Amino acid sequence: MFKYCIWLLPENNSVLYSLTNGFPPHISLHIHLSLSECKKILNTMEKNKMNIKILKKNETNEYKGFHSYYHFVYKKKILPERVHISFIYDNKPILSEHMEKVYHSIDFSQTYVFDQYQIMCCKEKDYTKWYKVQ
Repeated sequence: MFKYCIWLLPENNSVLYSLTNGFPPHISLHIHLSLSECKKILNTMEKNKMNIKILKKNETNEYKGFHSYYHFVYKKKILPERVHISFIYDNKPILSEHMEKVYHSIDFSQTYVFDQYQIMCCKEKDYTKWYKVQ
């Protein structure tokens, strides 16, 4: 589906982990890469701790039966275009109640620390089969 990806995740004790449905909340820094491309990028990139401001602006997306719900973040210079934090994935349409629960659980007045970089294998359409490589 997305091949290998590099994700930026919040610090371990972040409340954001309680808002997803079976995967860590994350910002996709790179997608659709080979494993060797991911390793090369991860080994050469600066891995700074980032304070991320989540915006109220959110979207849902559907791609070949894969559904997602995410919130945009204040864009920092080093982050990709249309940068967002993914909160819900599903292989069927996402219930509005689930999206509302996430929305009302986010404290939009605070910043969240993101400090973990990892390579994910996201080849399957079923996101529950995605796994951390490094």
